[in-house]
Amino acid sequence: MFYNLFTPDHPLNIRNLNYNLSRLSPPLRDLYWTEYIRKNFNFFKELVIKYKDAIRDPVLTSRDSEIYFLKTNFLAILLPTTIRDFRNLITKVLFKYGLVFPEIFFKLASYMIENQDPYITERLIAILYGITMFFFNQPNREEYKDLIVYWSKKIYEWFFQEESQFSTTHFFIRQHARLIIELGLLLDNKILNKSSTSLIRPPYKKGGNREWCEVDLEAIGPFKSGAYPFRLENFGKYIIGDLIPYDDNGLRDQNEYNKLLRKIYCRMRDFGFSGEIFSDIDKTISDLNYYYYPKSNIGKVDRYGKKYAWIAYFELAGYRTDHELIKEWKKDRLYEYFIDPSFPKPPRIINFEDLNLLKRDEEDIDNRLDLLEKFGDENFLQRDNLNEDLDDWILLNAIIYQSHEKGYGQIVYRIDGAIYISEKKNSNFEKILDYVINNSTFIKPENNGVVYAGEVPWCDIFKSENQYEKILNLTHYYFLDTVEIGYNRETYIPSKDLCFYSNLKKKDRYFEFIDNKGELGIVACNIKGENNLKGLTIYIRRNLLESYVEEKKGVFFQKVKLVVNYLLEDTLNDLEFIPNECRTYKEKLFLNFPLQKERLYYS
Repeated sequence: MFYNLFTPDHPLNIRNLNYNLSRLSPPLRDLYWTEYIRKNFNFFKELVIKYKDAIRDPVLTSRDSEIYFLKTNFLAILLPTTIRDFRNLITKVLFKYGLVFPEIFFKLASYMIENQDPYITERLIAILYGITMFFFNQPNREEYKDLIVYWSKKIYEWFFQEESQFSTTHFFIRQHARLIIELGLLLDNKILNKSSTSLIRPPYKKGGNREWCEVDLEAIGPFKSGAYPFRLENFGKYIIGDLIPYDDNGLRDQNEYNKLLRKIYCRMRDFGFSGEIFSDIDKTISDLNYYYYPKSNIGKVDRYGKKYAWIAYFELAGYRTDHELIKEWKKDRLYEYFIDPSFPKPPRIINFEDLNLLKRDEEDIDNRLDLLEKFGDENFLQRDNLNEDLDDWILLNAIIYQSHEKGYGQIVYRIDGAIYISEKKNSNFEKILDYVINNSTFIKPENNGVVYAGEVPWCDIFKSENQYEKILNLTHYYFLDTVEIGYNRETYIPSKDLCFYSNLKKKDRYFEFIDNKGELGIVACNIKGENNLKGLTIYIRRNLLESYVEEKKGVFFQKVKLVVNYLLEDTLNDLEFIPNECRTYKEKLFLNFPLQKERLYYS
């Protein structure tokens, strides 16, 4: 059976399966196909991994092209799965296919969108946006101009033009579609005329579901205990509740919340969802999520009620955004639902083998702080090379951490770089120090919201505000993975203003930024070493920093904090509860001015 699926011109190939699935209503597709995927998860996962490993870039014959199309078609019809990690894996594999065979992937998107399954369309448009970002971020982006322009025109026809067939209020589908076109406009501003351009940008007045009915939960029931579509105290309160702005007292309107619930129930009914079909299955999934899936290689599996609720939720979110009923909606993207379609590669690694910065037994704590300062001067604050990239590099931000494996001690090395803006050419260093001491909360990189890696720095979602009074911050936090935050899951990214001034573009899928000559200008790196050494850093070429500081008429400084924290020798053996009197904590603080070779200590 599966051999025939990928045989061109065979009457029972994947096109036949896709056709038969498309004729079913969404609930029946889920009942007969999505459930089949869940029950045979290991088999399908092996196939997906096999296809991922088989991606090549040969010179394709027409038959080869059809085979690759059939394979991507097969991957696409797996996207309705409610197995979260598996769905993300399929998305990433399709993204890789799209990078190698962009024309084939766009053909797939054009083909599959006819099914009008929002669970598939949402991911395919996200992937297409990710591929577009990748091509746009290439130094030779002009070679991809015709491709991106063509895609932009078709996307406009699908979702935005008057009477478009696939228009929707689904927030993610519409936003990703719009941003593909925005990239096309950056390459050719004549793609759309002024009136057409206004149709792709919010607020939207037309398209998608504009009439929202209301029904009670009973209208889509009955449900068994533990098989309700979603938990009101979780999904209901914290997810749906975000669609309602707070009043002056910090409260949400309960009546408005109840109306939103009824709207979502009604939209779920429109899709054909009912407890009669899915209650038994959802009860089984709920039980397996509790005692089996977490221990297996499957991971979290959504109930079908949750799946249909998500679709309705994002359609309602888009609709309410259009009517300005949402003032700030998780900064426009949801963390729980977040997947970055640009699929960034992790920052490069700076290795420190056999390095132990922890305090030695009987060592004086002040001596350890002095050693940490010296080590930072020699290895972090400035570097004359960065993983074989020879140049003069200045550290913008860093946090470096090392702890004893049993929790007996730790060191922290934190650097926050910023520019002090002054009208005077030669600012007094003591004056800067006094300002920093009294305004230290302004001197730290902030999270810019859910910005995709490929959107830095061109996208308007990536905000440019990074100045507080006299302090100009140069970086933002970026979370690689919102499920598991940690030193391997976050990094720094440069500010929009810094990138634009220095004319820097993102390099492929890396957290590296290059100039027009293709030379590195800003690089994010993670620290890795033995003895539990971890950290994240971001560096800039000295000449770029000097030029930017001169333009801003300011003074660049590094706010450095060194910490040594360890346990006294007579500490109790029970490390779960250690009183403060058994701990020794000491820090060293100073401002470093690397461009002027000055340093001021403070406490």
